[in-house]
Amino acid sequence: MLLGIDVGTSRTKAVLVDEQGREVASAAVATPFASRDGRVEMEVEGLFGGMRDVLAALGDKRGRVVAVGLAGMAESGAPLGSGGKALAPVIAWHATVARRQCRGSSVISDPTWRCVSASASARSSPSPRWDG
Repeated sequence: MLLGIDVGTSRTKAVLVDEQGREVASAAVATPFASRDGRVEMEVEGLFGGMRDVLAALGDKRGRVVAVGLAGMAESGAPLGSGGKALAPVIAWHATVARRQCRGSSVISDPTWRCVSASASARSSPSPRWDG
């Protein structure tokens, strides 16, 4: 059994396929982002909860998985401490707060953070700093 997971901006989806590529089960849940003042964020635990929910919805057949494919949300992410504990929420790749922080620059002179963007063809927003 093969498991595919897509953690998308609006939905987190999972699919199980057999060795012949036939879909055996699929499920989707809302990705729990919340918008406020140009920020689009979610708590890391909310992301983990959504993953638990979508995997549970696949049923007992998920116990036969031999390989996993994973797709994620562009440049979204959250900083983790040395013990794996989230230090700040996940900031969505499309949050407009990043554009304001970057002011059109690809690299900020402040050595504590960098503002980067994917290629222009990806149409991605810059990755913002975390204000913890």
